[in-house]
Amino acid sequence: MNTLEFGSDIQGSSNMYLRVKQKGDKIQFRIAQNPTYVGKHFIKKQDGWSVPNCPRINSQEECDMCEKYFEIMSSAKSADKKEADELKKVARDYAVSITFYFPVLNREEGKFGILQTTRGVRNKINEFYENGTDVFSKDFVLRNTGSDSPKDLYSLTIVDSSDTPPLTEEEEEELKKAKEFDMSTINDGTEDEIE
Repeated sequence: MNTLEFGSDIQGSSNMYLRVKQKGDKIQFRIAQNPTYVGKHFIKKQDGWSVPNCPRINSQEECDMCEKYFEIMSSAKSADKKEADELKKVARDYAVSITFYFPVLNREEGKFGILQTTRGVRNKINEFYENGTDVFSKDFVLRNTGSDSPKDLYSLTIVDSSDTPPLTEEEEEELKKAKEFDMSTINDGTEDEIE
């Protein structure tokens, strides 16, 4: 019988998804290609959660959950403060959650991975891009600040090129894997069940 200590992984097991979930978690990475994104709804059930894909986000089709969300939020606009706050709480049950997946070179481990993150992080990267930064040639550091404010939960900085070590031969190979990874395999289009 084998023992696996908490915080360890099974030898040979490959988890290519990278996240900064806990306060203080950080990762230094280089982006290999444009991200893909997936919209999902989280529906509370008695025995866990149902997590269906959002047809509005994923396929540009009608979505009953999104329509319900927009309807409730529209009612909240014309309600008094107390009622609006209650309506917004109800609307959260119908909101879509969008996750972005970036194929990256994890500079800390020198390995290819998929950075799974939020729209806010994607927007911060996009802001660098819109300001003229070649986001494919720079290293970034993403850190979970632990902030209660969703806007400030993640900090994203560019590593100064003078502080960025050149890519090793192994890292060049891993970056090539990240550039060639078929991102269409990220979303299988099925509903997940979470208990």
